Amino acid sequence: MICALTADGLGRLGLPSDVQDAFPTAFRLGMGSPGRANLLADTGDDQARQWLWGGPENAVDATLLLYADSEPTLASYAGELISGIDAAGGQVIHRVTPTPLPRPGPGETAAQTVREPFGFADGISQPIIKGTRRWMRRSDAIHAVEPGEFLLGYPDTRGFFPPSPQVPAAMDLGNLLPFAEPTHSRGALQPDFGSNCAAAARDLGRNGTFLVIRQLAQYVDVFNDYVGEAAKRYADHPAVPEQLDPELLPEWIGAKMVGRWKDGSSLVRYPHGPATRKQSGGHFRPDNDFLPGAEDPLGERCPLGAHIRRSNPRDSLAPASKDELSIVNRHRILRVGRGFDAVGANDPEEQKPGLLFMCLNADIERQFEFVQQTWATAWQFHGLENEVDPITGRGGGMGRLTIPSPRGPLNLIGIKDFVRMRGGAYLFMPSRSAIRFLARLNSNGG
Repeated sequence: MICALTADGLGRLGLPSDVQDAFPTAFRLGMGSPGRANLLADTGDDQARQWLWGGPENAVDATLLLYADSEPTLASYAGELISGIDAAGGQVIHRVTPTPLPRPGPGETAAQTVREPFGFADGISQPIIKGTRRWMRRSDAIHAVEPGEFLLGYPDTRGFFPPSPQVPAAMDLGNLLPFAEPTHSRGALQPDFGSNCAAAARDLGRNGTFLVIRQLAQYVDVFNDYVGEAAKRYADHPAVPEQLDPELLPEWIGAKMVGRWKDGSSLVRYPHGPATRKQSGGHFRPDNDFLPGAEDPLGERCPLGAHIRRSNPRDSLAPASKDELSIVNRHRILRVGRGFDAVGANDPEEQKPGLLFMCLNADIERQFEFVQQTWATAWQFHGLENEVDPITGRGGGMGRLTIPSPRGPLNLIGIKDFVRMRGGAYLFMPSRSAIRFLARLNSNGG
């Protein structure tokens, strides 16, 4: 089980207002606030007043993420928790039931088996946290980041410590929390044994992080109809490569919008067909070590405005530049998507499948909100104009995507809205010591 709390939830637990004020502004205001809505393009039928949860009329104090290896175990566990919530005077506002994860076959990775509702392999591109086993393998070094990009209390890629909420020593009667470090700059030594820490502030955030959750409805039928109609419309366009199998044209259109084929292989490395068409699926691992700026600077393979290029531009502006990779990695998020069917969405208005988007970041504004506002929904991006993310952007039927080619560009127009926001929240995921501290607040008179 994973528990995460909103700003309102921290207040209900008895955390004093002056301590709450030490949390980042985005977290305190909440995803459903008017200011954040403008940043995230949560307007129109995406606005918070129409959400199933997390909006002004159905705000939440916390979320519980429950995982189990079998349906009976999960149902039993959920029943016990809900009974406890009811007994404490609480209420379950909303439930989302993702579809069970498939078990990878021999030689397969999770990325080959987990698909989002549009049918594309999901969870391929992730940052690699230094110090983890994955990092020790020295693979995909372009994605390596410092722990402080995702965990409070540790240096980030620039050597600074992300801002972390603190509490006075007098509040931590059980000495549950670590001491707050007075220095937040490169070269800081931890801990500092040369000073008296008895009255030092305590670090409530250390080993915690911020969780972003967005429940998204996905219009699979609208997406499939669009790529099918576009394939017919542009079948004879000179930008369509001669090497492409005509049967793959609808998937090619969709791949140009996403930046990958449905099997997870990148357009940068496989421009004319999915990798699994050329090699055994059991031995194929989706590629993620490509540099689009160096390998595809004009976007003739993967369009400059494709979803994956907007979500993580890598070296697009300065080909093969380590400095740009370092800057871009400052905006990375550690994300996971769990698909659900129409029943699992628990949505009476939208009988659609969808995705429960979740990500971790130490700085909501610099990471998640930056990606959403500056890259995904920006109408001007990397020299493009009047285009937004063709998958998650809300173009209102006026979306477009420029697909460059050596024989002239193909301009996809009339891209419809394929995704709708149905609920979400910004949450603080505390460490174990912070959970024990928060659980004792009321008993301590806090």
